[in-house]
Amino acid sequence: MNKEEFKNKVFDQEIRSKLVDILFNILQEDTIDIKTNYVKLKDFEVRLNKRQLELKEKILKVLNESNLMPPKIETVLSDFGREKETARRILDLMIEDEIIINIENEYCFLKEKLESAKEWLKEYIINNGEILTSEFRDGLQISRKYAVMILEYFDSIKFTKRIEDKRVLY
Repeated sequence: MNKEEFKNKVFDQEIRSKLVDILFNILQEDTIDIKTNYVKLKDFEVRLNKRQLELKEKILKVLNESNLMPPKIETVLSDFGREKETARRILDLMIEDEIIINIENEYCFLKEKLESAKEWLKEYIINNGEILTSEFRDGLQISRKYAVMILEYFDSIKFTKRIEDKRVLY
């Protein structure tokens, strides 16, 4: 159950925020796991059936082959035909498990690919002090569209900071 949904169903609006945060802090120690926006029991694990595992592998293959220039989420899902909704749930599960990073609610990147780009960027900025979008684009051999999208994501997680047309480490 989504954490916000849980708060809304159980508590009065006035005391909800403080009370639930205190409760979550207490329970988090040994009973529940709060990962991103979701609440689950510590020992709960989603188990996919054989077909769902096949769909998961197909999604991962598409994202792996596309490297840092993945197709839009809807394009990926359209290839699943009747199983589109199942594929959507599997994609959401991988986003929740942080296997995939959703950027701009339209594109999904494999976390490992973004981490690799992040390491490259860190090394570049350490050696050069700053980076232009064009240098990032050329260094990773991706289009400007994806270079801007990835750099803005890195800005949003406070890894980099934009100063005029350049980026520096945060």
